[in-house]
Amino acid sequence: MYNIGYLDDQDEEFDNYKADLHYHNIELFKIQNIKSKLELRNIILDNMFDCLIIDYNLSRFRNKEVKDGNELVRYLNLEIPDFPCIILTSYPQESKNEKTVVNSFILNRDVLTNDTDGKEYHEFVEKIVNGIDVFKQRLQLNKDEYEKLMKKKKDGSISSVEEDRLISLYKLLSSYNIVDEINPELLRRELNVKINDIISKLSDILGE
Repeated sequence: MYNIGYLDDQDEEFDNYKADLHYHNIELFKIQNIKSKLELRNIILDNMFDCLIIDYNLSRFRNKEVKDGNELVRYLNLEIPDFPCIILTSYPQESKNEKTVVNSFILNRDVLTNDTDGKEYHEFVEKIVNGIDVFKQRLQLNKDEYEKLMKKKKDGSISSVEEDRLISLYKLLSSYNIVDEINPELLRRELNVKINDIISKLSDILGE
């Protein structure tokens, strides 16, 4: 079962959408009362959603920071790389004109009112599933890369560029509880050198 967040300031049809998608192995969860971009990011990570369906115009929230669906998607693309977000709107061309979200992920809301056994609805579901599968596969590849870099760090053969990449991967993977939580600064090579130097100096002082 895929778990998907749903953010819309008009959710009268939510129960119908939820019931229809459930037959396609998709569980829809309503996101409500968000006050900031950061709160939305945290909700996604806390619930480990696989995807987000979001409306383009969220003006009924009366909150400047969260009223623009395109801007929220742009923010999430930076905060949670590869996380699939789909704009679902009655005004797809307006959303596309902003050129901040890939056109193929901006869909007409009418797709959810189509026959659930029809071609367009199946294509919609396939787009969601494909986006999620790509996201999960990339997470696995990121985990594999993280583990290789951790081995290089333990061997003392990691470069400064690789170290920065290691910290970046750690922050992403730890958000999804894929790796154990640690202070990312402990991954810095310079810190280990300083600690070793302090231990060496203490040993000299203590005559050990």
